[in-house]
Order: sequence, then structure tokens, then C-alpha cells
Amino acid sequence: MKTHSGTKPLSRRVLIAGSASALGAASLARPAAAEQVIRLATQYNLTQAIGQSYDRWAKQVTDKAAGALTVKVFRNRTLIDSVESFAAVKSGSVEASNMIAGFQAGDIPDLAVLQLPFLFDDHAHYRRTLRAGLFQMLAGRYAENNIKLLNYFPKGAVHIYSRGGFFDSPEALKGRNIRVVGGLQSAMLQTLGANPVTLPGGEVMAALQRGVVDGVITNFDGYIGFSYYQQANYVFACYAAEDGEALGINLAVFNALPPTLQKIMTDAAQEMEDENWKGMEAVDYGGVAEQKWADLKLHVEKATPAQRADLKARLRPLYDKALAELKLAPAIIKLADETRAA
Repeated sequence: MKTHSGTKPLSRRVLIAGSASALGAASLARPAAAEQVIRLATQYNLTQAIGQSYDRWAKQVTDKAAGALTVKVFRNRTLIDSVESFAAVKSGSVEASNMIAGFQAGDIPDLAVLQLPFLFDDHAHYRRTLRAGLFQMLAGRYAENNIKLLNYFPKGAVHIYSRGGFFDSPEALKGRNIRVVGGLQSAMLQTLGANPVTLPGGEVMAALQRGVVDGVITNFDGYIGFSYYQQANYVFACYAAEDGEALGINLAVFNALPPTLQKIMTDAAQEMEDENWKGMEAVDYGGVAEQKWADLKLHVEKATPAQRADLKARLRPLYDKALAELKLAPAIIKLADETRAA
């Protein structure tokens, strides 16, 4: 039988042989599979110590992966903003980012417990609590949202910085407008009689200059980094709270990696965690912050144990509310009490 072209059809054997030859040639010509790329988005730049630590983690993972994986860093909010990092990593639209607990209590309400004022005595107490089970609790909550926490470290002790005098008691705080980032910072100041004001970081200096706000509550890095000291030159070093941060990666992405790459990531993340704890310890309890305040000729008052105890007692309603409303609050508060130094 003839085909439409008038020639005899090729035998099935010839067709198969021809196809195999073509496939073989194509396979020889096909380039090797591209290495996997992990995008790490952070709010930091390389002038900040914490930003440098994210870059070191990325370089260490990339170098040790030896061509199997590259971590590409997007610094200074160039890919996403910090308030978007939770949703972006959860969905996988970005593979990894910095997870700031204070920004994500709306997504994971239990994170608000960490913002309770005077929950931890100092960094050493905070870390003991994490190692005694707090990290596993937090990691579990993130895992429920498709995010794996690779580490956890503090963002720095929070103090009250002000204009014209120390805001070191409920009497001094009464009626004062204080800039906050929200959450339990707002509740704390309201309970002590102040008026919390939420403003973006870039607007705070102008608000201080115009007297729209009388002070700010923030950590040392934020205070120095945004030059708030130029207007708010009174420091009440009360160590009111300890926010936390972690390096988070999309859980499905992490689980899809071979065990060797997972170990490279987690080992490098542990080194990063240790580095950041050491750095924040030096700032808040090793004299770095105090020396900088002295260099800037600021007015500094360090809270006494009696002042801290009095403020914590006045803020007991916040603990009662957390215990009633937040699932992990009883366990976290109990763990903090159990790991407190004698």
C-alpha cells in the first residue's frame, strides 16, 4: 500500500531506531540541570551587623553546597518589606527571609507572649528559656504555616528614649506621646498612662522635632541607626522587653532538599545564631550601648531592680490577658519562671 506521497511507509523498526538516535543526540546536546537558587530577602544592609550575618550565612551555604545550590541575597527591602516576609515565605513566593516576632504576632498570635514586658531578666535568661523548650514551641507554630525556623536570636533590649527628661515612672509617662511599633508595646504604655503613637520609622525624627511625640520605645540599634538621639537625648535603660528574630525558609522547599544540603543550612544557621547572641550580648550587657551613649553625651538612667519590679507589678493585667487569650502563654510564662536565675 502506498502513502499519500506515493512512497512506502518506513517500518516501525526503522522509526523506533531513528527516534532513539534523535533522543540520544538531544540528550547529549542538553545542558546540565541548573543549580537550585534560594532567594533570601532581608530588611538589612551591609552597614548593619545583623545584615552582615545574613550575608555570611548565604555565602557559607553557597560555598559548601559546591554548585548544588546558591543563596542569593536581596538586601534592604529590595524584594519584599519585612512586614511581608511571613506571607512571602509561607506561600513560597520568596524562599527565605528574616522572621521578626514583633511583626508577626498578627499571623501567629502566640508570638505576642514574647513581647510581655520584663518577661526575661536578660539575654542569658532569654536563651536558657529558648533552649529549655521555647524554641520548639515557636518552631512548631511556624511549621504549621509552612515555615521552618533555622535559628533564633534577640533583636536587642527595648528602652524608653525621650526629650526633656527621663520617662522612668508612670508619673513621668502620664499623658506623654510615645512612638511604638504596635502590639504589646502599645498596651504597656497605655497601662502606664502614656499615649502610644504608631509611626513609620522614617517619620519619627520629624515627629520628635515638631513635638508630635515626646519619645520612642525601641532597641539600641534602632535608636542609633535612625539618629533619634539627636532629639530624644534622655535614655531610661529599663530593658523592658526582648523582641526576637529568626531565619526562616519555606518548609516545603527545605524538605525537598537532600539531607546533605539541609545539614549545611542548619549548621551555618547555628553559627549565625551564636554570632548574633554574642553580638547583642556585647551591645546590651557588655558595655557597647553604654559607651556609645556616653560618647554622644546623652543623659542615661539605668533602671534599678526595684524599678523593674514595680513596673512589672503595674503591668500584671497584660500577663492576665495573655494567659486568658493566648494558647502558649501559660507554658511560655511557666518556662520563663522555671529558667529564671535564683
